[in-house]
Amino acid sequence: MKTWTCVLLGLLSAVPLAAGIMPPPGSTTVQPVFDKADIVCSCVVESATLITRAGVGADGGYSKVIRVTATVLEGFQAEPDHPGSIVFELPSDPQLTAPWIQKGEKLLLFLSKGPAGVYELTDRFIGLTRFSLPLPQTSGGAGLDKLQDALAASLNQGNGDDQTHAMQLLEGFDPISPATLSAVRPLASSANAEIAFTALAAC
Repeated sequence: MKTWTCVLLGLLSAVPLAAGIMPPPGSTTVQPVFDKADIVCSCVVESATLITRAGVGADGGYSKVIRVTATVLEGFQAEPDHPGSIVFELPSDPQLTAPWIQKGEKLLLFLSKGPAGVYELTDRFIGLTRFSLPLPQTSGGAGLDKLQDALAASLNQGNGDDQTHAMQLLEGFDPISPATLSAVRPLASSANAEIAFTALAAC
């Protein structure tokens, strides 16, 4: 069932893939990204500032990045002595005149220190995931297991977009725990086609 559902989702994703927008949901395995990251956390954005830099790149032109300050709500992997807030930078389209991240947004982040010592996304596809509600705090577990538990718990919060985003990440976990499967399977009968297909793929 999972194989055929993944094929169907791949066909449904053909247009954005052809445009180079994103890979099929679940095609990025989470553990290698988690292991590579210096920090994995859920957070809320406190500020986002668009910064223009001159003389960057071979053409000596301009580039734009967004510098974000966020409060860490839950850590899943962290460097020693990491504080309760974090500053990181995101790439930005040079044509934008305002940040595409806003104050108050809830994010799940996979961050690594770049060559200049600045935190940046570990992976361009799953390095940042938006949620309307913070990921629930869970008791017990650690590391990648703790992240899986938090994503599974978020499925009970009832927000359709959050459920879809969580399940798309859960597709990249191997293995998926029995408790996570129990949380995902009821959503396979959802009246929302996107939620139902994503649940089937995650199972």
